[in-house]
Amino acid sequence: MCLSEKIMHPSVRHGLPWAACLIAITMAQAQAQAQAQAQAQAQAQPAARPAARDPLDARADVPPLIHRSPLERYRPAGALEVGSWPQANDNVNRIGGWRAYAREAQAPAPAAAASAPAPQHRH
Repeated sequence: MCLSEKIMHPSVRHGLPWAACLIAITMAQAQAQAQAQAQAQAQAQPAARPAARDPLDARADVPPLIHRSPLERYRPAGALEVGSWPQANDNVNRIGGWRAYAREAQAPAPAAAASAPAPQHRH
C-alpha cells in the first residue's frame, strides 16, 4: 500500500491508486518545500526587536539622526546673459524713453479682454 493510501480518505483509495499516489507525492513535495522555505526565512530574519527604549533614560541607545537638506538636489538655473547697459539705454531712447512705457501702460486693453466685464467684489 502506498503512503498516500494510508493518509487518504477511504473513498479516494478505491479509485486509481497510482493517480492517488502521484497526487499525494506531489502534495508532500510541495509541503516539504514550503516548510523548507519557511525555515529558511525564519533563520534569515533578524533577531526580535529589543524592548522599547525608555525616552526618559539618558543612557539609552539612540539611532543616529540623519539630516537631508531640502536643498540637496537644488540645481541653479543656467547663467543669464545680461546685455551691456549702454546698449539697453540706447534701445530705450530709440523707442521713446520712459514716455513710451507710460503710453503703453495707458493704452486701452485689447478687444478680447475689454469684452468681458471686470469681476466685482460684493459682500
